[in-house]
Amino acid sequence: MEKKKSSFAIVVAIACCLIVFGGVGIVFSTAGVFYAVVADAFGVGKGTFSIYMTIVCLVMSFSLPIMGKLAVKLDIRKLCLINALCVGASFAAFAMAKSLVVIYIAAAVQGFGVAGPMYIIIPTMISRWFNKRSGFFIGLAMAFSGIAGIVLQPAIAAIIQSSGWRTAYWVEAAVSFCFIAIPGLFMLRSRPSDIDQVPYGYEEIAENASKAAASPIQAGVALKTAMKSKTFYMFAALCGLISFYTCVNFYWTSYAASLGYPLVLAATISSCAMYGQLVGKIGLGAISDKNLNVGLICAYGLGFIGCLVILILGGKAPAFVLFACIFMYGCTHGACAVESPIIAKECFGNGKDYAQIYSNAMSFGTFCSAIGSTLFGYIVDWTGGYTTVFVIGAAFAAICYAAEGSLPYPAAPKQHPEYRMRTGESNA
Repeated sequence: MEKKKSSFAIVVAIACCLIVFGGVGIVFSTAGVFYAVVADAFGVGKGTFSIYMTIVCLVMSFSLPIMGKLAVKLDIRKLCLINALCVGASFAAFAMAKSLVVIYIAAAVQGFGVAGPMYIIIPTMISRWFNKRSGFFIGLAMAFSGIAGIVLQPAIAAIIQSSGWRTAYWVEAAVSFCFIAIPGLFMLRSRPSDIDQVPYGYEEIAENASKAAASPIQAGVALKTAMKSKTFYMFAALCGLISFYTCVNFYWTSYAASLGYPLVLAATISSCAMYGQLVGKIGLGAISDKNLNVGLICAYGLGFIGCLVILILGGKAPAFVLFACIFMYGCTHGACAVESPIIAKECFGNGKDYAQIYSNAMSFGTFCSAIGSTLFGYIVDWTGGYTTVFVIGAAFAAICYAAEGSLPYPAAPKQHPEYRMRTGESNA
């Protein structure tokens, strides 16, 4: 019997990286560059303008269950095209907007479009195509949101200064559409079986030739069973905590600007968080594949220290300390993208309902993002500073670690992969 291949899995991984760059990266990693400039252009506060991000997150929250069902029923390429059209069109509408109402309406379209690349397409594709090192490849793909920030934050800030924020939004419209649509249409396939392949690493876990020839879909918890379990609701609450915490990321550019740095330099400083995401997401994924506890300690310990040091030193912090603290926060920011799908897979398996289970849980997470993205803006406006934001950031880093540590994982004997993943214990 001819041995099935898994070579196309690497093509899928590359496509996921590009989709994250054009979808998640542009929507979220460059948003903070526009906050102060566009708010001033419309004569409103940052909190009022940031309502658009609340709308993005709210629509994501309500659309995730729909996206989860579409990921099961539709060819993944069709889903990518829908997402690309929505995200590209929303940025084009931002560029032409004459009032905040237009931006708010376009934000709803953007929320529907970005839900797929952020929470459905990447975890689902990696879980389907990688039985081995899935945490690393999820982290690698999601790290491209940080790369987008590193590359695009200074570039977008320069475009804003030279040509205005409307031109910058036109650039984002073109880049986002191309980076979601082209890889999605030409580099993805819904399942390995569609092209007579198996997931990467499946060859190593197949017990015999007959099992290798069978459909290589891992057993998992059914959607109805998961929705009735205490574990599901605790996991959903955890997703909410993590998502709320990550909203601090939107305010690094405006915080740096408040310290007297020019916009381009402030955007460069805030891109330290993107470097942290790049290192953190890849590192967290690789570490969590081997030992989830160590991954959690790294994830939230760094963010706690970063926010705490900035809180203590404030504007007196030397530039290199500011860089280091923002970098550490960035490492923690990767937890939402990397740890959550790994934990979902550990709790509920990788069966046919994985995408729907994960999307249903993350719908609450995006709802909390909707609250946090605007609440932090109003906190800055109300208090006239960022101290309270960093207090919340440090507190939520500690709370997230405690919540993940107390999540009830399935009871597993020592020889079970879930036990080894949780503790880092070997087969011996």
